[in-house]
Amino acid sequence: MYFIGNGFTRKIKASSMTPHNSGYDDERGDYQIVMKDHLAYRYEVLDKLGSGSFGQAVKCFDHKLKQMVAVKVIRNKKRFQYQSGVELNILKYLNDADK
Repeated sequence: MYFIGNGFTRKIKASSMTPHNSGYDDERGDYQIVMKDHLAYRYEVLDKLGSGSFGQAVKCFDHKLKQMVAVKVIRNKKRFQYQSGVELNILKYLNDADK
């Protein structure tokens, strides 16, 4: 764990009675971005950069590496999860092949 936030409070009140991932996602499966929220106890959400058919890109501060990063948040739907795996494999290949 790298960061839990200053004055940590739950940003969205989750409920098992709420559809769409207990209220964390909207009806399309997009994560409901909350500024200053934390992803994986590591990335602090600072700004929304954009969105597309796969999901959203957010500007985050990486508390492990102490630098700004962009994080792509994939929509919570099976077909997008599979396609993002294909995209990750392509990016890994390109990164490994880059001298």
